[in-house]
Amino acid sequence: MSVAKVRRLVAFKDYTHTLSIPLNASASISQLHNSFLRFQNDASLTVPSAAICNPDFYNIYIARLNLPTSRHVDDFSAILRKYDMREVLKAAAIPLRLSSCLESGTTSCASIIEENNMHAGLLPLRINVLGLNAAKPQDPASTTRLDAKPIDPTNRLPLFLLCIRNFLAGTGFMTNPGNENRMRQYTGDNVAIVNTVLLQWYNSKGHFNEELGMQRKTGRKVFEFDARELIDKYQTYEWGSDIPLEKMCLEKVGGFMGKREDGAAVERGRTVFETFWLP
Repeated sequence: MSVAKVRRLVAFKDYTHTLSIPLNASASISQLHNSFLRFQNDASLTVPSAAICNPDFYNIYIARLNLPTSRHVDDFSAILRKYDMREVLKAAAIPLRLSSCLESGTTSCASIIEENNMHAGLLPLRINVLGLNAAKPQDPASTTRLDAKPIDPTNRLPLFLLCIRNFLAGTGFMTNPGNENRMRQYTGDNVAIVNTVLLQWYNSKGHFNEELGMQRKTGRKVFEFDARELIDKYQTYEWGSDIPLEKMCLEKVGGFMGKREDGAAVERGRTVFETFWLP
């Protein structure tokens, strides 16, 4: 067993739930479905259709959590509900505005902070989802995952997510949080478009394996593919624009799997334990 695999097993052995921000708001889901259909057609000769993520479940992944019992779920939920996300969102706007203040020299930094405290928290987070990149950019010719990038025009999202992750690390429920530098380089600030790990739920032809049900074929090597042509075509593509970030969802690991009319597997649902509405 490779060193990398051992590290993954140790890091995620207590991984029972995930916390993420879904992008499936009613105002944006039609955009994502249209982009999905276009990409599915273009990728049909490169990627098994079962590895293309269902747009109903596009999300910004925040953290893996260790919540083995219902009591742990309740305790975690109670802690997160006390976390003042409106104040965090207001604070996330300050660095960019202070930078602008220092560069222009026209407004005092104190007035920027005061104005920010009055108005920044009133603006909900909205993003554009752009481009396409391999999860490991150094090797797009042999990759297992492709991601798009969520872009916040107000530039508050990166610091907002960092604050949430730092808070979660302090609760003791977050699996393998790492140090501050690791938090800042978190790979969760992406939207998964293709993930060939999904193929472990299916048989060799990409059809849903009804005998396995919710169990994964963990012994199979993860499928790799050459994504260079797709990346070139979609590197500036806009998957959706002005998408509202309305909530965070605490979900159980694993989804409800089904199959399309052509027999290809597709994720049909997830078990959501708690919903935390964003300001």
